[in-house]
Amino acid sequence: MEQGVPLSNNGWNFMFAPTGTPNAIVVKLDAEIRKVLARADVKKILFDQGYTIMEMPREEIAEFIKGEVPKWRKIVVASGAKIE
Repeated sequence: MEQGVPLSNNGWNFMFAPTGTPNAIVVKLDAEIRKVLARADVKKILFDQGYTIMEMPREEIAEFIKGEVPKWRKIVVASGAKIE
């Protein structure tokens, strides 16, 4: 706990397509990215860099991010960080 805000050292990464991208393309990209992330050599490279691959259904990503925004907003505000 730092400055009254519980912290986790877990980060997350997602890949996004531009708004309006046809669903067929999004589905194809999703499948291809999952194939790459399933490769043993890719898993090893990512693991060696400190990553853990955790899959999330595309339909759940927006809700996950909505849940993260308030937590990180509180941390940024508490830090006094400013965009310059």
